[in-house]
Amino acid sequence: MGDFTSEKEQKLLESEAEVSNTEDTNADELNFEEVSGFSDDDGDSEEEEKKPKKKFIGYDKQNKKFFIGKFKIGKKLLIIILVIAILAGVCSGLIIKSKNNSAVKVMYTDSLVERRTITNTITGSSSIEPNDSYKVTTIKSGDITSDTFKEGDVVKKGDKLYQFEDSDAQNSLSTAKNALAKAQQAYVDAVKQKAQTVSSNNIGTKSAQNAVTKALNSLNDTKNNQYIQSNSAGKVKELSVKEGDHINAGAAVATLYDDSYMKLRIPFNEVDAESIQTGAAATVSVIGSGDTIYGTVKEKSSSAVSTDAHAKVVYVTVEVTNPGALTTNDYGSAEINGVACANTAQFEYVSEGTITSTASGTLENLNIAVGDSVYSGQKVGYVKYDNQNSTMSNAQLSYNDAVLALEKQVLQNDTFSQDSSIKNAQLALDDAELGIEKAQDAVDDYVVEAPIEVQSLRKTQKQAIR
Repeated sequence: MGDFTSEKEQKLLESEAEVSNTEDTNADELNFEEVSGFSDDDGDSEEEEKKPKKKFIGYDKQNKKFFIGKFKIGKKLLIIILVIAILAGVCSGLIIKSKNNSAVKVMYTDSLVERRTITNTITGSSSIEPNDSYKVTTIKSGDITSDTFKEGDVVKKGDKLYQFEDSDAQNSLSTAKNALAKAQQAYVDAVKQKAQTVSSNNIGTKSAQNAVTKALNSLNDTKNNQYIQSNSAGKVKELSVKEGDHINAGAAVATLYDDSYMKLRIPFNEVDAESIQTGAAATVSVIGSGDTIYGTVKEKSSSAVSTDAHAKVVYVTVEVTNPGALTTNDYGSAEINGVACANTAQFEYVSEGTITSTASGTLENLNIAVGDSVYSGQKVGYVKYDNQNSTMSNAQLSYNDAVLALEKQVLQNDTFSQDSSIKNAQLALDDAELGIEKAQDAVDDYVVEAPIEVQSLRKTQKQAIR
């Protein structure tokens, strides 16, 4: 069958063709005899009988086409038909095999559960290469002073491998450290200097403020001291000066008394006085009028004294409210806790005082008289200074000077220069720290360290021998 028939089929077709040819030949011979003896037909039928029979499957060389019976088939279509036939055969074989396998009976074997070791061994060959590989180099040149490893050693990342000669770099590092120490000290000194300046300025400012306050008080005193004032309330008992007199600072101008309260400093026998306590109630009798006044014990002397009659007495002070008619010319007696006094005593004013001048000069005005009542703080007169203008002017100038001194001190308190010194010191310190970093980096450049953790090393440089 041409190119697409098997060898067995080809031989079968060839044998069939031979048999067919033989039969045709015999038939021709027989027919020839018959034609010679009995027929005189033309030669057309004879030629048809002499044509060989056409194959069922074959290749037409003239038309260059494959054929099956009367059908001519192209090469591509024939290939498709054959592929489909092959696939159909393969599928049929798989189906038959699957049926045969399903027909096999599955067998199971019972076994006890136990721990076993599964060993999976893989064999093969390959070349081994490192995961990381580095060629260690240095950015510095010079003599190697030490190498800390041997070939094949295991080293970790960062381990020291080589040390180069670095004396110059070490000297630079020492110089940088000294510069840093100086910069640090300069910064500390600048900060301390500012603190001292601020403290000094604060002290100066406080002193200047005190001076201003003192000068202002002096100025006010100079003005106010011209006015004579009473420091207590009472009645004028006596005048010591008159208008037009020249008086000095501190001189008495008038004597005052307060007759709203009177007191008796009265003696009690020493034994009787033992029962008398401060705050005890007392009954006072006014000699001559027979009036009775109630008072309070304000004071008791701590020791007894002898009288002209050679008696031991203790003085007790009793204070009473003046009903309005008592004077220092009246006398009285007292009884305390049922114990009578040893003798009578003269009434005294509870409060007495003196009005004095606070300035030296001429008393130009005095507006009180004996018997007048005055109150505390009342202005009772006016004194003109001997050198009125100069005294007032000097006081004012002293105050003005104090104010100017304070303003000057406040201006000096500006710490701009100290702040500038601190800033410059800080910048110098920063530069020194950078210098340390650079110097240290330079020293580190003379040390070669392992860039990775490695299991083995190959040494290409060794320590220099001197």
